[in-house]
Amino acid sequence: MRLTLILIPLVGAVASLCFGLPYITSVFLIYLLPGIYVDALKGRRSNYVWHVSCASIIGIPFALVVDYLGIKSGLWYVPSSIFQWRLLGCIPIEDLFWMIAAVFTIISLRTSQTVGTEERPNRQTLRNYLIVASLFLLGFFISIHVFPNAFILRAAWAYSIIGVLFFGIPATVWISQNQMESVKILPVVAYFFFCTLLFELAAVHLHDWEFKGQYLLPTFNLFGSGPIPYEELFFVGLVGPVAGIAMYEMLSC
Repeated sequence: MRLTLILIPLVGAVASLCFGLPYITSVFLIYLLPGIYVDALKGRRSNYVWHVSCASIIGIPFALVVDYLGIKSGLWYVPSSIFQWRLLGCIPIEDLFWMIAAVFTIISLRTSQTVGTEERPNRQTLRNYLIVASLFLLGFFISIHVFPNAFILRAAWAYSIIGVLFFGIPATVWISQNQMESVKILPVVAYFFFCTLLFELAAVHLHDWEFKGQYLLPTFNLFGSGPIPYEELFFVGLVGPVAGIAMYEMLSC
């Protein structure tokens, strides 16, 4: 199982680079396929997979806000999309699929750590997701129209501010309340970081992603791919999965 999980995103990244696969295909191979494999290996019923898929949609409102902030602040950009239109005029549909795929695999890996039992998100859990997501999204759209300039952060600390607000705070709160469990999720975090690193290398090499903003730390190039900001790997690859687990488990209570 472990070797297969390592090979799936690795082969996906190599295939993306060798064949110049579209952004959305790379997301499926590197991020979503591992989660599907885990669920199939555990023999989970379609009902459970459906519930986890619905729970994964919770990432969409946060993806919209974070993406809008990042794009408007010049931190990152997706130069091309297979879709002819973008949400709010700047957010590609592929980014939403990326968020759903990432959260789906994080939840699948996390729930697979429970031996002998299978956590099944109930209707109340999904209702909680929907309420929180709807209120968050509503507040976001209202804020865009009332304070449009507030969503443009032209400074080297912009990425850190976004990362702390949307990833760091949920992750810190969860860790403070689940200190023993925080050790158990380290394999999930390590694996997600591995997938993120592979995806970032492939994405910047294929120009699916471009990072041309200001950052606190200097960007780096690896194997001819770059530039990639260290903040991207830290907040998305390391803090991101903890934040995903935090949102899922706190709203499941």
